Amino acid sequence: MERPNVGYRVATRLFMLAAVTVLMASFSSNLLAQPDPARMKERIQQRVDDTMKQMALTGEKEKSVRSILNAGAEKQIALFSEGAGGREGFAAMQEKRQAIDKDVEDQLGKVLNEEEMTKYRSIVEKQRAQRGARGGRRGGQ
Repeated sequence: MERPNVGYRVATRLFMLAAVTVLMASFSSNLLAQPDPARMKERIQQRVDDTMKQMALTGEKEKSVRSILNAGAEKQIALFSEGAGGREGFAAMQEKRQAIDKDVEDQLGKVLNEEEMTKYRSIVEKQRAQRGARGGRRGGQ
């Protein structure tokens, strides 16, 4: 069997290199895509509403808890809208998110009794497990 000429082999390799480069660029842009703030806000608000429904609070306690959860949601939306910026940026963002979660729990601890806090923590853990089971969401999708 006759071997292809050198020009053909070079052209084939260049084409394959270009194809791999395009695929890698497409893949990395999807990973680094900024989340859509509107969709993120919708998802977070849905979690707040779901939490409130499961908590079954009434009156001033309901208003206080909803206010605390909404304030925490707004902080998270602002945080994720800033973007990550590589592994170091992602780690810093995770630390900030955890600080927001702790602040929300501290505030709720001033409003809810121990039984209600236990229920809240259980609801949040279930929500996290569900998000993890879906593999998370990237790029606001």
